[in-house]
Amino acid sequence: MKQRQSAGTRSRAAQVVILLLGLLLVLTAILLTTQHAQRAATELRGESGVRDSRGAELTSGEVYPMPAGMLFSSPSGQSETAGAGVTITATLRPETATNKLLDWHVEFEDPASVWAEGKAVTDYVTVTPESDGSTRATVVCLQAFGEPIRVVATSRKYTDVSAVCKLDYLSRVENAELVMRRAGEPAETLDIDYAGTEYVFGVENVEWGLGTVQPEYTETNFEISWTNEFREWILEHTELDALDIPASANDVITSIGETVSFVSSLQEMQDLYHVAGYDNRAQFNKGYAGYTGPVIRVRAIITNGLGNTNPDYVSYWGTVLDVAAGTVDTDTPLSEIELDPPSVVF
Repeated sequence: MKQRQSAGTRSRAAQVVILLLGLLLVLTAILLTTQHAQRAATELRGESGVRDSRGAELTSGEVYPMPAGMLFSSPSGQSETAGAGVTITATLRPETATNKLLDWHVEFEDPASVWAEGKAVTDYVTVTPESDGSTRATVVCLQAFGEPIRVVATSRKYTDVSAVCKLDYLSRVENAELVMRRAGEPAETLDIDYAGTEYVFGVENVEWGLGTVQPEYTETNFEISWTNEFREWILEHTELDALDIPASANDVITSIGETVSFVSSLQEMQDLYHVAGYDNRAQFNKGYAGYTGPVIRVRAIITNGLGNTNPDYVSYWGTVLDVAAGTVDTDTPLSEIELDPPSVVF
């Protein structure tokens, strides 16, 4: 009897452990989903993630006249202000029409396209009327899509009368590569001397994510700045007491595909680290000796710019490139040997 009770106790204990593990997995999944939604909401920067064809932002809790088009830049579930979808209403003419019942549906603009073929449109967008035959319906974007989707409102009695709202999804940069070049060839280190060498930084191999349109005003924000590693090394290994480095760096905004350049002269490096005065500059130059870490830090962030029809994201993609020094020559070059007097007169 005791053995059977002991076995039963162990069985119940095992069941409790399995139950607790299952509960832990559920809580973990909820936490990860919440974190993903929070990151997405932060990325939207307070925007709803959906606009009409005029560029006006649309949110949940409002009713909008049915527009000719809508542009989604995120699934509805990732939006803090449009999470329940966008409610639209069809305006019927004439107002004196006696039968105003409508039927709503969604369809791919080209269901035979390479991307849409074999897919169910309702896996991406749904439209739900407020009631049977209602002139009002709510549109929800469930996930990104690669073929334009049509929201169609059709008169139930007069089936040749209908209106279409075209839905697009804004493609985003999902990956890219920040490359440093010297004379057109890839470079990994920064040669530093009196005159300096021009290095060019650019974003290459841009990969766009799923969508039906790309943003019109895409920009790349480059930032070339000092590194804290080199700053700490300078203060530890030279007689410089302080480097009063300002918070800002060299910021340049360009359109996507354009580049920025940096000339690796002694003067440019000293200015980057905010070194003033002949003696301080001489001490700074001594700091290169023995240092092998990064001397400049380059950041690149791709955003969709400030176009009126595009949501203002913080960024699509960003990365950091730390660049170490290669060959360093801190000598001031000799330019001439002067004669006194400069000519011979007999």
